[in-house]
Amino acid sequence: MPELRETNDTGPVLELEIAGRRVTVGPFGAGAVYGPTPLVHRAYDLSPASTRTLGDERHPLPATVEVDSDGQGATVRLAVTNTRTEPLRLWALHPLEARGPFVTLDGEEADPAEWAMFRNGYQSWSGTGTLRVGDVDRDPPLHILRVSSCSPVHTARGTPGIVRSELLTAIEIRPGVALGFGFVTSARQLNGIEVDVRGGVQRSLVATCDMDGIELPPGETIQTEVLRVVAGASGEAVLATLADELGTRMHARVPSRPPAGWCSWYHYYTKVTQAAVEENLESCASLRDRVPLDYVMIDDGHQAHIGDWLDTNAKFPDGMAALAGKISAAGFDAGIWLAPFLADPVSATAREHPEWLLRHDGRPVVPLWNPAWSKTRPMWALDTTHPDVAEWLEEVARTIRYDWGYRVLKLDFLYAVTLPADRHDATATRADALRRGLDAIRAGAGEDAFLLGCGCPLGPAVGVVDGMRIGQDVTPWWSLPVTRTVMQDRHGLATKHAIRNTLARAFMHGRLWSNDPDCLFVKERRNRLTLDEVRALASVIGLSDGMFVLSDRLRDLGAEREEIVLTAARLGGGLGSVPDLFRRDMPETLVGSPGGADTVMVANFEDSPRTREVDLSTVCPALGDAASLVDVWSGQHHSVARGVVVVDLPRHGCVVLRRA
Repeated sequence: MPELRETNDTGPVLELEIAGRRVTVGPFGAGAVYGPTPLVHRAYDLSPASTRTLGDERHPLPATVEVDSDGQGATVRLAVTNTRTEPLRLWALHPLEARGPFVTLDGEEADPAEWAMFRNGYQSWSGTGTLRVGDVDRDPPLHILRVSSCSPVHTARGTPGIVRSELLTAIEIRPGVALGFGFVTSARQLNGIEVDVRGGVQRSLVATCDMDGIELPPGETIQTEVLRVVAGASGEAVLATLADELGTRMHARVPSRPPAGWCSWYHYYTKVTQAAVEENLESCASLRDRVPLDYVMIDDGHQAHIGDWLDTNAKFPDGMAALAGKISAAGFDAGIWLAPFLADPVSATAREHPEWLLRHDGRPVVPLWNPAWSKTRPMWALDTTHPDVAEWLEEVARTIRYDWGYRVLKLDFLYAVTLPADRHDATATRADALRRGLDAIRAGAGEDAFLLGCGCPLGPAVGVVDGMRIGQDVTPWWSLPVTRTVMQDRHGLATKHAIRNTLARAFMHGRLWSNDPDCLFVKERRNRLTLDEVRALASVIGLSDGMFVLSDRLRDLGAEREEIVLTAARLGGGLGSVPDLFRRDMPETLVGSPGGADTVMVANFEDSPRTREVDLSTVCPALGDAASLVDVWSGQHHSVARGVVVVDLPRHGCVVLRRA
């Protein structure tokens, strides 16, 4: 039973028992960064539900820290009050600071050399996985690459032993003993946890809520998001616990089953036409009796300009409403792509409403440059804290949903509104800006619309979106030299990266939303993926049970490639588990239960063939007593001896095994 215990001089500690081991976390402190010039003040003697002053006599900051324990762990929240006569600028609040040895096991300092820590990336496309003490976490070196894949505020330290995880993390102290630290509310502040164990020494664990320099008016109080500290027998288990509570507190929208569909992007890209969509609509209709497709989506390429979402280009001569009507008449939901928070400088939106633009020091904020849109112009972002922008977003969503007839809205490049800026509303954080924009779109699109977030910081979107891209774009290659070097073999476009993120964030599916692992494409032409790599992608997408979206020109698929689609579709059903999530940077084991039948993917994501020996008693106990397992791809049987199966695997390949 978790218990909060007071110490005489350093503050409260949390004591937990896991598998007969006594784990102590703490002592807890709190901190704040505030003032015109950021001032850092900390206090380490904060008792549960007590009031202390952060700072000194010249810079007092009355603060209340609430620390409560329950059957699973502890809840921590910090509140500060501005007792001055003028607005106070807040940069960050730390509801939890633990210094020195902050985790002990049976009374002794736990050795960080044994730890594995989950690193959750900032947004959909940010690299996510597990790091160990000696690993180095680095961001891409170029600003234009960092801004579209990593946190614009918290740069990776690039130092062995310092890891920051956004929103939540788990630390496996040793097999069978894990701790989780996570924010279980996140609508108002972006947040994260940083652990410093440089040199194998426990130095600090700090949970931070970003306040982004907002103004706190005189006499007002602001609270941090709610932080939870939990314990469990595995890192994956405590991540699931944190996700469950985050979803509950923020009223997550989880569909009864993940939707499946077809998307125009990975065959046509921005050259998509009305005729191409109509052709594939016919193919979707003929495929539907074998793959339960729900929607047909027109991705990027229909708009006149980025930002002018209600103006259609000449490739869609009948207009978007007429095309949605044809899709609906064929029995599918109509889907459409937009980047609602972006505006091309030449768009009518940017030219006619310069006051709507997000600015920093008077200049428009630049969230990205996309050569597919313009080789000379970067895009600008909109200020969603401006009431006219919120009203416009709501009207655009209402028109697309009700006048045009599109029920599925893919909302892309959402991170743009969370870049540092001087916002119209000086009391709005970056999280506020994202949430207000999403709320406006939800208000316009209605409760029955399916909103899919993409390129989105995760926490503030819970409870608004129905689906979320949780990884990088898939690509017709495994990886490239640039993704392995400049992008740190973690960020950027690559099928390898998409697979890693899908496995690392599998625990979010069914708890926060429907995970979108991005599209499955199986085409042979214009595809450098080997057949083994295509099957590996199909296995991960299918067995992880998230959204299932095709993106080929369907009439081009031969019998062999169509069979890959059908096999992958049959793998869905039941939440996936990743037993080696805390054992490898690139997990290679995925367990699911399609049709109620326990199934395990055994993969080799290394660059050379190898043999794997898998102990089913620890990976998938339900299959441990089987005499033989069959691979769904090849039909080959694999014998099981004393619960162990041995498989020979090609590079970047896998088997998907179920009871024979």
